[in-house]
Amino acid sequence: MSKNENILLLQKWNFDQDIESELFVEVTLTFNDGSERWCTLTTPENLVQYFSNNCMEPPGLYMKHLIIMKAMNKEDVEATFRYLDSQNELVGLTIPLNEILFKNDV
Repeated sequence: MSKNENILLLQKWNFDQDIESELFVEVTLTFNDGSERWCTLTTPENLVQYFSNNCMEPPGLYMKHLIIMKAMNKEDVEATFRYLDSQNELVGLTIPLNEILFKNDV
């Protein structure tokens, strides 16, 4: 087994929700070993809109696997994911998809 076979590399990704109607969009990523992971994307404008709700409770937000994008278009997301992947950061910023499925089944 060569060294390169142990390295997870992004192969493809897709938006799981409508980027026009959702403030926080889940994304599924598939890696070269067939594993799938996910994260949540948003923009600064979407955060402003989220926090403009006066009835929001609690008045804060914490998402461990949130990536804030300048714009929610395929080109920017692709460039960001490729950069994070090249820096070996993408796996750590995402959650294994099977973990979430298992937790939801319990």
